[in-house]
Amino acid sequence: GAKTFGGLKVVTGRVADASADDLRTMGDFLRDKDENVVAVLATVSGVKITFLAACGKGAVGKGIRAGDLIKRVTALTGGSGGGKPDSAMGGGKDESQLDKALAAVYDYVTENVKE
Repeated sequence: GAKTFGGLKVVTGRVADASADDLRTMGDFLRDKDENVVAVLATVSGVKITFLAACGKGAVGKGIRAGDLIKRVTALTGGSGGGKPDSAMGGGKDESQLDKALAAVYDYVTENVKE
């Protein structure tokens, strides 16, 4: 499910049994489908969380950067990451904080979106 903030469609979610390449493919699809999308997807494998953030051109133009977003969500789960304004990946360790990290995506967008 997507929520709209500042004209941007924000999508977050857990993806079961996905590889990093699977997340990248899904993020690319979402980014190419809607230039105003901000997506953060996560998958858990053992004790490791893998995150992907993807931002369409419209989202990047409104000040939302995937690299900055991934740094915020991975930090909440005891990990790190980075990347480009339109696509970024990272990892985390504390699955108990995953829902909180995904919820933080909305806070990030609300704080950083420029009309």
